Amino acid sequence: MKIYCLSHSQIPSRYANAVHAMQMCQAFAKKGHDVILFAKTGELPAENDFGYYAVEECFKIVKIPFHPKKWISKIGYVVQAIRMSQRLGTPDLFHVLHIYMLPFVKPFRKPVVFEAHAFPGNPVERWILGAFLKRNPSAYLVTNSSSLKDALIKLFPFLKPDDILAAPNGGIASVSYTHLDAADEE
Repeated sequence: MKIYCLSHSQIPSRYANAVHAMQMCQAFAKKGHDVILFAKTGELPAENDFGYYAVEECFKIVKIPFHPKKWISKIGYVVQAIRMSQRLGTPDLFHVLHIYMLPFVKPFRKPVVFEAHAFPGNPVERWILGAFLKRNPSAYLVTNSSSLKDALIKLFPFLKPDDILAAPNGGIASVSYTHLDAADEE
């Protein structure tokens, strides 16, 4: 299965989200998936991004430069990442780690897993996530804690506990997408 992991991580960096994205992509690739990680170009020097994170070079990384102003960076990065994913061809699955990517993956009409690590921090993020989940009932929602899962169910009453998988960081690597493979065969 071809998986595009759309993160907001800088590679390389010292931030935990970058470590998580790299380890998760390695885990998916080791399960036989063709994985591409989309990430921002990091500010730290590194000869080898895979070596920096002590992961095997078993997936690809597409690095996208970003603007130092935060709001320009968010918009510009999303647009560039989506354009690049269009050029590379449509994946079988989007694994999204960046809430602002959600509105842009719907036109691809492919399965989407959104992995939330924080409560939507502002009204725009709450609207994006709520609208995405309402319009995409087949989307998969993963949180990195049970407390975040509970908070999202409270925020979005249309969600049921079974609609969200709570998996601690790193736990997502144990999730299998074989049910999606079976659906493609039908």
